[in-house]
Amino acid sequence: MPSWVPEKSWPDLLHKRLWVAQMTIRSELEADQQVPEFQLVSANSALPPLNLAPLPQGVVRVVIYIDYNLQRKLVCVYPPPYIAA
Repeated sequence: MPSWVPEKSWPDLLHKRLWVAQMTIRSELEADQQVPEFQLVSANSALPPLNLAPLPQGVVRVVIYIDYNLQRKLVCVYPPPYIAA
């Protein structure tokens, strides 16, 4: 995990091998004044972006979106099992 992000902010991502996805997460957080708490959402609820090629074997894609009703950011990781080998 990025060293500047407190571990308590990564409760559902700790010990997941999301190395490929970390740079996406880092770039999304660069402009944030506060580090949000993340919630890992089932891949079944996350549709892949349109017009993108299938992911290579062992690669995951992370989608960060804001739930304005709950005032927090949520994370979708797909495809399962959420591991980048």
